[in-house]
Amino acid sequence: MKRFGPIWLVFILSLSACEDQRPPTDRGENSGFPPSPNTDSNTNGTNTGGNEPTELALGITGNVLYSTESPDTEVPEIVHDLNSASSIIIELRDTSLMDAPSELVHSITLENIESLPTPYALSLEGFSLELGRTYSLSALVDSDQSGTTSAGDLLSVWSHSLTDEDIRILTEETPGVVQMNIHVESI
Repeated sequence: MKRFGPIWLVFILSLSACEDQRPPTDRGENSGFPPSPNTDSNTNGTNTGGNEPTELALGITGNVLYSTESPDTEVPEIVHDLNSASSIIIELRDTSLMDAPSELVHSITLENIESLPTPYALSLEGFSLELGRTYSLSALVDSDQSGTTSAGDLLSVWSHSLTDEDIRILTEETPGVVQMNIHVESI
């Protein structure tokens, strides 16, 4: 056992050096959401306008809808009233690496949402996605606008991953728009 002592010490020290050293976010230091490093300078990554998404040349659009079904399942868009004016945080993350935290690519926040389904538009202009990597969308309907997951919130619990074809559409010389609905349910 003595023979492996120095190796374990180096391993433990290297793990502690790899701790996440992110600056505080505007949602609170311990919110559970990392800061949005890549945001649109006009909106600071937040869509605070009405519920209508803007016209996109490059990005992902769709609806955030209440459903306990898999995203691969065709579901009717049933109106789901929220208890209060809620915010919706939509994140696109690079989930390629196993056993490592996902990296935030881009996020938007929709404010004052009173019901689902709600349309969204996540612009990816100025962002570069890579073929061969795995990207996933998630949504948090934050009913108390705390910036963290809490009782009464709705959350996407299914994988909403971009396919290789989606990534090709978003990375071609003449890129386009991918349509993807995000299913959320009670936690």
